[in-house]
This record gives sequence, C-alpha cells and structure tokens, in this order.
Amino acid sequence: MNDIDLVSDAALPQVHRSTSASLAVQKLAEVYGPYMSRWMFGGRQFDATCVKPAIARQALEQAASVVPQMARPATAQEIRQHLAALLGCYPAGKTDPKVFARMLTMDVSDEQPSIGALTMACRQLRRESEFMPMISEVLAALRAASVRVGIAARALDEMPKMIEAHEEQIEYQRRRWEAERRQNQVAL
Repeated sequence: MNDIDLVSDAALPQVHRSTSASLAVQKLAEVYGPYMSRWMFGGRQFDATCVKPAIARQALEQAASVVPQMARPATAQEIRQHLAALLGCYPAGKTDPKVFARMLTMDVSDEQPSIGALTMACRQLRRESEFMPMISEVLAALRAASVRVGIAARALDEMPKMIEAHEEQIEYQRRRWEAERRQNQVAL
C-alpha cells in the first residue's frame, strides 16, 4: 500500500471522473489543428482539411464550459488523490512504495500541473501502462497532457475569429461561383 491515502471513487471531484471533459479537449484540439495550420501558413485560406464551421463551433461550445475548469492549477490534495489512484492500480514492485510515492508526488507537484493535465495524464497511464510507470513516464505524460490543455485554452480564444474567416471565405466562394454561373448562362 502507498504512503498516500487512497480515496474512494466518490471522493474524487466530478470533473476527474468524467471523460467528457477530456473528450471535449481532444475534439477541440483535432478541430483547431487544421484551422491553425491554414491560418498561419495558408494566408487565411481554408481547405478541405478544415472541418465545416458548424462542427468547429460545436466543438468550441462543448469545450468552452470545461476548458477553464481543466486549466486551473491542481491543488496539493488533488495531486495526492490522483497519484494515489494511479499507484493503486499496480502492485508494489521492488521499489519502496513510500519513497516512490513521496518522490512522485514531489516531482509532479514541482511541475504545477493543471487539474485537466493531471487527470488526463493519470487516465492515460492507467489505461496504457502494463507496469507501474516510472516517474519520468508520469512526467512525460503530464507534459503531453499539459500541451493538450494549453492548446484547448488557446483555441477557445482564437477559434471564433478563424471560424468567422472560414465562413466569410465560404460565402465569398459561393458568391463568386454564383456570378460565374450567371456569366456562363448569359454567354450561352
């Protein structure tokens, strides 16, 4: 058993037990990536790799309520709870569980993770690691999750103007095609 007090599932805050927050962040990141690449490198020209503006708006709306919650810093208690749940998923190996738990908690706390990144990293490690992850693996998963939460927070700020530009481009193309169609009908 670890040095960290294990908590029941009911004791974990609701946001941590819900996969919908993680899924909303993941979906927003998937939508944001193509938009951002077109915005930066395509001279604000959107192409078929960008999702339809309506789908982008839907992803944005779904993430708008959860991203601010996920971006807040995790408290020391939340870090202990999540790491206890993570460590409780694996049998104790050759390492001293008390030392390992203490060092892991200290190293994760030093990273000052957001609650969303902590939740996503611990969930990923529980689902993908066959053996108790090393501290370096926990920190790597935490950094990757922090990037995803950061991208989602950035997308909340930037996506509305990108979607608007995309809609304007679609309208411009529609008007241009309509004008060309009328011109072709007159020429016949």
